[in-house]
Amino acid sequence: SAESVEFAISLNERPSMLERVEQRSRQFRPGQRFHHDAHGPGTVVAADPKSGVTINFDNGEAHQYNLASQRKLKPILKDSHTYSAENLFDLMDSDSSGFLDKDEFCYMHNMALESHLA
Repeated sequence: SAESVEFAISLNERPSMLERVEQRSRQFRPGQRFHHDAHGPGTVVAADPKSGVTINFDNGEAHQYNLASQRKLKPILKDSHTYSAENLFDLMDSDSSGFLDKDEFCYMHNMALESHLA
């Protein structure tokens, strides 16, 4: 998307953000579940620091996400208690700003609540 292209260009101008994006990308593992606003929930089937992340969505579609487009993916964690605080933060900070904004925090809270109630 045009947004992802713009974001990729901004990463070249902001080394600290690029480092956070790469750190988040290293958290992706096959079998993990993520949510995309347009495609819904899906499962990571491949994760590589160079080529990106491939997600098979529950709707039957598969998409690959490079570093710039991975910000569109929100984790679905039923075991968030098993993550270190730093790793959980990296996954939840989907825009790699180094901060959780209100939307990211509320998403994390709802995910943790659902996990606890399950």
